[in-house]
Amino acid sequence: MAQAPMIEKASAGMREIFSALSSSEARYFDEERFSESEIRKALNDTLTDRKIDAMKRILAAVSVGRDASPLFPDVVKNVSFQSLELKKLIYIYLVQYAENNRELALLSINSFQKDLSDRSQQVRASALRAMASIKVLEVIQLVMVAVRTAAGDSSPYVRKTAAQCMTKVYAVDADQFLELRKLLLKLMNDVEVQVVGSAVMAFRHICVVHPPPAAEACGDDAAQGAGTGSSATPDSVLKPQLELLHQPFKRLVQDLLLMDSWAQQSCIDLLM
Repeated sequence: MAQAPMIEKASAGMREIFSALSSSEARYFDEERFSESEIRKALNDTLTDRKIDAMKRILAAVSVGRDASPLFPDVVKNVSFQSLELKKLIYIYLVQYAENNRELALLSINSFQKDLSDRSQQVRASALRAMASIKVLEVIQLVMVAVRTAAGDSSPYVRKTAAQCMTKVYAVDADQFLELRKLLLKLMNDVEVQVVGSAVMAFRHICVVHPPPAAEACGDDAAQGAGTGSSATPDSVLKPQLELLHQPFKRLVQDLLLMDSWAQQSCIDLLM
């Protein structure tokens, strides 16, 4: 039963895994050739090509449901290597397994932070995903700094990733609600539709589906009113959140048909 969440996460990241493996690399999916001892040996080799080969075997195994979490210590210590291809593969793996290997992931957080300023937009986005996947309250402030920076990144791919990571931050620390909401409203006015779509989905999840109590959701004014003894109703929580959409309403309507199907559904739910 413990393996089920791993398989579920692997399924969620399937597109990214397959994009890392070309159609000519079908040999990596050969179950009979998967050997943890051989993979560990390759990950500890000095040759980058051998490390890359090992990571491709690991990701192929994850994509078919194998639990590759025992390899986490051997994988995470390679995150500081400068090979762009190797970094991409390692971060795909880390996003799948960081949550259940928090202590080891925390040991590499300095490498994650360094990669947040990497020249490659994919490395910056992957480092942010890895940090947000650790889900430890003690480092949430570091993650928030990373999210704020990424929300203003020059790359729309990184800004999109920032919006996606905000739901993970909120799941760990709901006290970040007002700051996250502010960032999402900013991203809803982004020039790129993909960023707007991701911000819409995150806003719906945080502010509509799983909002905090009314006083926290509305800020200081609601906090003052909370002392009157009136009980919060669903409408009293949701109405202030939806009213915030008045400003970006026209933009959301214009971008609706250009969003992907998941973002369209979230946007329609908000606008209706």
